[in-house]
Amino acid sequence: MIHTNTLNHSNFNPMDKYPDGYIPKIAYHMTQGNVDKVEYFWKKQTETYGHITSEQCYKIYQLVTA
Repeated sequence: MIHTNTLNHSNFNPMDKYPDGYIPKIAYHMTQGNVDKVEYFWKKQTETYGHITSEQCYKIYQLVTA
C-alpha cells in the first residue's frame, strides 16, 4: 500500500517549514543571556543552512532589540 502523504526525505527542505531557521532561537537566547545556547543554535544554523548572512544578522539584531 502506498501512502500519498508520506514525506519524501530526499526532497525535504528544512527552510520550507522554518523559513528563518534557528535565527529566532539565537535571538531569544541572546536576550536571555544564554551564551551556550546562542553558540549551540549558531552552530546548528550554519550546519543546516550555511553561513549566517548579513541579512540574517540584521534579523537577529531586530529581534533582540524589539
